[in-house]
Amino acid sequence: MIKIFWVGKTKNKQISLLIEYYLKLISKFQPLKVFALPKVKKSVSRSQIQKLEAELILPKFTCVGCNILLDETGKQFTSPDFADFLQKKSHQDLNLFIGGAFGFAPSLKEKADFLLSFSDMTFTHDMIRAILCEQIYRAFTITTGKEYHY
Repeated sequence: MIKIFWVGKTKNKQISLLIEYYLKLISKFQPLKVFALPKVKKSVSRSQIQKLEAELILPKFTCVGCNILLDETGKQFTSPDFADFLQKKSHQDLNLFIGGAFGFAPSLKEKADFLLSFSDMTFTHDMIRAILCEQIYRAFTITTGKEYHY
């Protein structure tokens, strides 16, 4: 099973609908669950927010070798390479994490099994949620040979 954890709620209704669309498509290939973790109040420092979010995220690291953080410093893949990566991990559960506005605490990055980046560009958190879901769906269509055009 794939589990996606992200901090906060998706604010943009159109993006929420797009996420739901891809989740429905993905469910034809494999179970996937999404969990929205509570957002930390912004009245504290950046590092404190990262630390508090890390305390929320770390207990979700429930399996060895499968905790993947989406991070700007992570490895980038082509879509076929990402499909191959997911297929190689298909024998185990996968936990994918999208952090809050300030990213992940360094201590959490050290404990992660893998850091993944989708681009050198910056995207809103709402958009990267939709992009992650789309790329997971695309990966399944690649590995199963299903034609995919959006």
